[in-house]
This record gives sequence, structure tokens and C-alpha cells, in this order.
Amino acid sequence: MSSENLANGSVIRSLAIGWVLTACAMTFYGCSNPRRTPQIYPYATVEVPENSVTLIDKQNFVDKDFKPNMWSSVSRVKLNGEELNLESHENKVETRPQELEKIRVNDFPTTYILPVAKGKQRFVCSDAITLPNGEILILGGTILPEGHQYLHPSFDKVNFKADDDGPTDFTWYFDPKTMKVRSGPKMTYPRRGAVVIRLKDGRFLFAGGCCPEPFQSVCGVEIFDPKTNKFFAMPEMKVPRYEHSMAQLRNGKVLIVGGQTRKKLSDAGYCLTSSIEILDLEKEKVTLVGQLRHARKNAIVVASGKNQAFICGGESDETEGFDDHPYEPVQEAELYTGTEGEVTRLKEHSKMTGLKH
Repeated sequence: MSSENLANGSVIRSLAIGWVLTACAMTFYGCSNPRRTPQIYPYATVEVPENSVTLIDKQNFVDKDFKPNMWSSVSRVKLNGEELNLESHENKVETRPQELEKIRVNDFPTTYILPVAKGKQRFVCSDAITLPNGEILILGGTILPEGHQYLHPSFDKVNFKADDDGPTDFTWYFDPKTMKVRSGPKMTYPRRGAVVIRLKDGRFLFAGGCCPEPFQSVCGVEIFDPKTNKFFAMPEMKVPRYEHSMAQLRNGKVLIVGGQTRKKLSDAGYCLTSSIEILDLEKEKVTLVGQLRHARKNAIVVASGKNQAFICGGESDETEGFDDHPYEPVQEAELYTGTEGEVTRLKEHSKMTGLKH
């Protein structure tokens, strides 16, 4: 029997055991895994044993020992004979291009003067992507009211409305060569902090983020096509989230992992969610497929095998508190096994699914 078949068999056996343990755990409301993540639905991953992964750091030094905060220095891993590049995250997109510095107005907050209708206004923008033609697409942004130095109402208390620090659905094109800015198409969701990946067909996928108030996560998913310069909406995620991770699997589907969500939906401290979803681009369907073994945000997710994904790094909250240092690096690596059976949240969570932004 080949090593790949042995590995797959091991994964299947581990997953089956995990489902049985999960079913037992769900009969007790207070039960949780070592990361204090309640068993809301079955695990969709198996934990990767330390001795099965070879770590290769940025100086090509091979080391099989796991070290504190190791994922910040590891560039590649070998798993089941396959080498995975963690630095590129496969299709991760940089959302703060350096070229934007050319039109920045001031440092705090980072502000740009951008056209709106027939005039111009100051915007606080946090997201932008570089398009294949070299232009930068500036996404959303928050209008800085005239006469205000800061964005948050706790600093500027005059003439603020409840939604003054919410993002817009505006976009702009910035050409670094000519220094010209022009209005772009509106997004289907006003938001900031969306996670962006480049799909295999050259389009860009946006998911989650915040809207309309700070730290209010959203479910919205949309795609931007640089060939047509248009956004179009996709089905919403089952769990609103930001600071999550995404990767397009080799079967074309998109894996959505962890992040932070709304307090009533959180699985661990500091509003973390361990939930995992799959977006089927062809069927335009989002399916909740299970949960991580270790709740985390900003994980590294890299496609592997036919429809699997290696998940490592990121941050979690061991203390479940709101102290000065709530997050700790997650050392445990997990393998998404390719399971796509739709799951249902427990009764106390089911009423919270499908929340709109």
C-alpha cells in the first residue's frame, strides 16, 4: 500500500474517531477541547503530528523540532512527501500596497482625498489591492467629517452620528504612474477589513470584514472581475467573521477558516470562531462543514492533496479575557480532510446562523 493511501486511511480513521468523540462531547454543554473551543459541531480537521512535518525556515534550514512562535520563521513544510509554501499562502492578496503612500495625506489616521460625485472628501481607507494592469483598487473607506482630526467619536465628539465611523461601498482606481485617481464601481457590501484572495481564474474574492460599526463582523461575500471592472455578490457565509483565512483548494472550492465573529456566535475567548465553511463557486453555495480543533484567527491556510488544506499558525486566546495581551500564537497544525457534509449548529446557536450584515 502506498504512503499516500496509508496517510489517507489514517486521516479517515482519525476523523471517524473525532466524530464519535464530538457526538459524546455535545451531550454536555460545558465540554470543550484543549483550546476551550466548545463542541458546537464536528471537527472538520485532524491534528497533524509533530513528527510527520518537516519544517524549512527562510534560510533553508531543515528542522523537525517545533519551536515557540515557529510559524513566523518557517517558509515551507513537507507533509506526506508534498512540499507546501507557507510564505505565499498560495493565493493570498496584499491589501495595503506600498504605492498608496504616494497619495497619503496624513499619518493618523491614514487619510486620502478622493473624489465623490462632483467634489472631493477625506477618506480613511484600510484596504486596497493591486490589479494585473498595475493600477490600485481602493476599497471602501470611511469618510472623515469636515473639521475632524480623528475618526472615532471618542476623540471627536461634535456632530457625530451613530454610523459616522462605518465604511462606504465606494471604490477608486489609482494609477501610480500618472498619480491620477478616478471613481470605480460600488461594492455590493459596504465594509472594511475584508479578506481577499486571488482566484485561479484571475478574479478576486472578498469575504467578511466589518460594517457598519467597528468590530462588527459581516457575512458578505463578493467577487471582483478586473476584466469587466464589476463586483457581484455571492452567497453569504453562515458565520459573520473578520481576520479569518481563506484558500482556494485544488478542486476549485474555497475554504474559509476561523477568525473573529460576533460575541453570541463565538466559540472561544475574544469572539473567536472555530467554524469552517466551504464556498462552491460553480454551484454558488456556502456550506458549514465543521470546526477547527484549535480556534484561531489569521491562520496560514495552504491547499494540499486533492481537496485538503494544511492549517497552521495564527493566534488564539487562552485566557478568554480582555487583558493587554489576549492572544498567543497557536503552535498546533491541522489538516482539513476534505469533508463537506453539511452540519447544523446546536440548538442554542441555530437561531444565530445566517445573520445579515
